[in-house]
Amino acid sequence: MNNSQKIIRLTVTAILLAITIVLQAIAGFIVIPVTNTSPALSLIPIAVGAIIYGPSCGALLGLGWSLFILVSGQASGYMAMNLIGTIITVIGKGTLAGLGSGFVYKLLKEKNYVVAIIAAAIVTPLINSLVYRIGLVVFFSDYFFGKASSSGMNPVAYFMKAFIAGGFFLEVGISTVFSPIVVRICDICFSKLGIPTTSKKQK
Repeated sequence: MNNSQKIIRLTVTAILLAITIVLQAIAGFIVIPVTNTSPALSLIPIAVGAIIYGPSCGALLGLGWSLFILVSGQASGYMAMNLIGTIITVIGKGTLAGLGSGFVYKLLKEKNYVVAIIAAAIVTPLINSLVYRIGLVVFFSDYFFGKASSSGMNPVAYFMKAFIAGGFFLEVGISTVFSPIVVRICDICFSKLGIPTTSKKQK
């Protein structure tokens, strides 16, 4: 990769990071009534970056998203309960979501390009939600088990209910629909401009 290609890659990554932060800021004003949570709209550019430039780009975007959540105070409620646990959980879920998305795409792209993109788009919110719930159990056990007890459910059932809540399916649906569209547009533009990516070149 020559210097001009590196500059283009850094520019595209910076743009995706900016979009990630803007979408997270917007999502803060959106609350899903059923789950009382905000949809993780930022998972779309994270998945797109992971698909276009690989796992390292996805991880970087996920890390940037996580840091914005922490700095902006969107996780202040959890930080008041467990500062270190909140930092580990928030950074872990974002970074691993982008990393995992990139690896899944890389694993499947030679077999089926379309399936690889869809799988990568699904894996992003899947890992994000799974790590978040695991973080609740590990670092916020009193809070988690208290919620389970007040709902009249055993912890395992409550974990599954929380994991497959409406917000998760909304995130999967949004990511699955929009990520392939954005990646397709990027591939067409990059192909015409002669910009190399790690995604499969369009014929």
